[in-house]
Amino acid sequence: MKEEDRRKEYESLRTELRGADLSCQLIVATLATITGAIILNWISRWYAGLAIQVIWLFGIMYFAERRFAITRIARYIREHIEKDDSGFAYETVINNETKRPPFLPSPLYREIALGVIVSLFIPVIIKLDSNDTYPNIMFWISLIIGIGIAILGFKLCVDYKKFKNH
Repeated sequence: MKEEDRRKEYESLRTELRGADLSCQLIVATLATITGAIILNWISRWYAGLAIQVIWLFGIMYFAERRFAITRIARYIREHIEKDDSGFAYETVINNETKRPPFLPSPLYREIALGVIVSLFIPVIIKLDSNDTYPNIMFWISLIIGIGIAILGFKLCVDYKKFKNH
């Protein structure tokens, strides 16, 4: 591969990594805003909690897809562009020398944890807001959805760790 082509590919992939990370940051902000707006306007709307859970379910899946893509691109850069002592070494240095402190989880883990916390908090809000207009079944449906999201989040974290360590 020509040096100029390698540089263009490297710059293009680094731009794609930044874009993927930025999209995750924007979706977290959007989800937090939507969640806050729905909770503030909840008043006797039984479907509000379920809407929040569904929104966060899709948000978690989006985060996972973007973080897997980031990891895949970073691995490609390390293994195919930086391997020939070409002067490019950013991903290699980050991967080998700059380890994340154990008390600071990766972005995907934080994003999933936020979604799981919100999803498991919804049944609590439903229970606290419960009156005769809410059937008790809404609490149980919301709790089952929240637990399902938590299980999915845990599985995505396990899969991500395996994928990253591959």
